[in-house]
Amino acid sequence: MSSPEVWLDACARIDAAALVPPDHISWPNEAFDLPDPTADPAPLWMAVTASGNLSSPIELGGGVWQEDGAIWVHCFTPTGTGELALRQLAKAVANTFRDLPPGPVVYTGAEIGMGEPGDENGNWYRLSVRIEYRFQDL
Repeated sequence: MSSPEVWLDACARIDAAALVPPDHISWPNEAFDLPDPTADPAPLWMAVTASGNLSSPIELGGGVWQEDGAIWVHCFTPTGTGELALRQLAKAVANTFRDLPPGPVVYTGAEIGMGEPGDENGNWYRLSVRIEYRFQDL
């Protein structure tokens, strides 16, 4: 699990980027209605999660802990509509976390995975973006 400070920072950046309409973002444990996969133009939507991989003291007795982890943004498009728009969305997500001024949360890299079926019904195709972060908790 990521720290609340990391989660709030990432969510604020995703919201501010306005890459998809606000009702096309699925946040953990919040109500969400899937877009109609037959709509024209084909809807794009995102599901956002986070994981904190490690929290350890920077130095013994210093009171500063470092957390490393990842923000996951799963980008979706209807199956059969191609991958270009989805790949453009994934790249825009990654760019949202690039070239930022220093702060308590530092985004250290991003990876765009390979596309794959996005749900058990076969209606959606997914491309996931992993944004790595480092956070120093005082």
